[in-house]
Amino acid sequence: MISKLEILPNEIFFNIFSHLLWNDILTSFWSLNKRFNSLICLNFSINNCGIIINKTSLSYKIFLSKLFPLISNCSSLINSIRHIHLDGRCPNSYEFINKNRCIYNYPNLKSLVLDRFYLSELLINNLCFLIQGQLNKLTMILDEDVCTVFESEEEPLIRVASQIKNQLMFKDLLCVIFSEKCKLINLRVDIPCNQSYLIIHHCLWFSYHDSIPNLFKAKYCCGKLRYVEIRLHYACFIEYLIEHAPNIERLSVYLKTSWNRYQLSDLSSEKFEQSNTTSSNKSTVDYDGQLYYLKWFFNNLNSVENIKIRLKIDGTCEKNPIIYGSIVDANFIWKYLMSDTIINLIHFDFYIVSKSYNEKLVDLNTERAKILARIISMPVQLNYLRIKNFQWLLHLVEYALDELKENALSNVRYTEFSLPSCRFGTNESIHLGKYLVPFLSKYMPYLQTLCLWRPDDFPWSSIRPDFNRTHYRLLAQRWSKSLKTVESINKHVTLFENDLSQLVEQLKQFVYLNIYGYINDEKVEPYRLMIQKRFPNSYFSIEKSRFRLWI
Repeated sequence: MISKLEILPNEIFFNIFSHLLWNDILTSFWSLNKRFNSLICLNFSINNCGIIINKTSLSYKIFLSKLFPLISNCSSLINSIRHIHLDGRCPNSYEFINKNRCIYNYPNLKSLVLDRFYLSELLINNLCFLIQGQLNKLTMILDEDVCTVFESEEEPLIRVASQIKNQLMFKDLLCVIFSEKCKLINLRVDIPCNQSYLIIHHCLWFSYHDSIPNLFKAKYCCGKLRYVEIRLHYACFIEYLIEHAPNIERLSVYLKTSWNRYQLSDLSSEKFEQSNTTSSNKSTVDYDGQLYYLKWFFNNLNSVENIKIRLKIDGTCEKNPIIYGSIVDANFIWKYLMSDTIINLIHFDFYIVSKSYNEKLVDLNTERAKILARIISMPVQLNYLRIKNFQWLLHLVEYALDELKENALSNVRYTEFSLPSCRFGTNESIHLGKYLVPFLSKYMPYLQTLCLWRPDDFPWSSIRPDFNRTHYRLLAQRWSKSLKTVESINKHVTLFENDLSQLVEQLKQFVYLNIYGYINDEKVEPYRLMIQKRFPNSYFSIEKSRFRLWI
């Protein structure tokens, strides 16, 4: 007789499984019948759940007595496992490695995450086999506490021997990863920021050196690797990495200290092999030598299409004349942070923080406008523009119009930025929205999509009266209370209608408006009725926190 539970379709069970831990799925549903066994195997094979051991709540006794024997003795389960996530802070993770002396017994394993793990000889052997045989994705975050354990050894010989052994094992693993036998497509690796690991940054040097024949170098290139995220101490490793993985499409680098190469004296004048890498960098520049290296690095990556950089510049040291007191303006970015020959660059996403001794003397609005003018003028045809504040665009035409290329914004089809509140703020800030449509119609006449971020209501024009600064708090409280009245709601409906009408009339090719904001429940229906009446042939969606209109 079929139970009521079995009447449910498979989709319902998959939804249930998505809210359960993998061990709960096995202990609760496995062996009920063939259908449930099949569903569990299918769930493991099509979803990224797999074996995830990162919870201390998973009983060591239950793991050894029930889960591990169940997995090990069931070929259908073993064949279904595609993802394994092991957290080194959980004892069960090491037990899983020790009991499963051959992780590669999982023939369909494609993704492996080792979080805060200590590299043992057994684990290295397993990884080398998996990397060369079946693994597509590897995340390897080493346990930096291991370095502390080495350093705490009382016997110097034991400490040195432990450090050397760990270095050699890690070095061998990296050489396997960046070789022609590697099958990885996606890699994330963290190199510990410790003196005992510094030599690791040069582990690929021997096949990078110019004296090595190209035929021999080819054996140490991973042609399948496409996506790499790496956290390290010295940037020189990136140079070797690019040589060993010529087909990388996305490279994300996080330097744990600052933009150090290790040695600046041996910089080569040769450029890296051509690649269409997307480069992402997060680091700090503390002295002039690092700035020279950063410039050299960009010059040697002139085929890059996308660059994303998060940079902190500390210019407070007098011993570094270039960055000491320098203003990070458009000329500074062009001179030190851009390639001399910009041929293929399409996307340049940057966030730069500069600490200078004379930063109080700088007009930030003017300098930012000049930087934006230079950056916006770079593309041959700018189609997509995202910027933090609309006011920055107003500063652009106010302070740096002479430095902006003619018609630099005229081809923009999509733009996105935030607008200040029309309710609260200074008398100047609440009225910035009135410049929105005139600016767009003049400088972006072919705009098709506009995305706005608002702290409150959807209209960008304001009907709030100017407040005297002395009585601002009292007047703001009264104004806030009046917004909930029927009269105020009707005024805002009319205001929103005028804003939308002006936008659609001024921008002839406009098709989509997307606003993130917040309104009270009382305004949802009046806004909906207004849109339905004013734009009867359009499609729209209105919620408390979002408004969308398709013209």
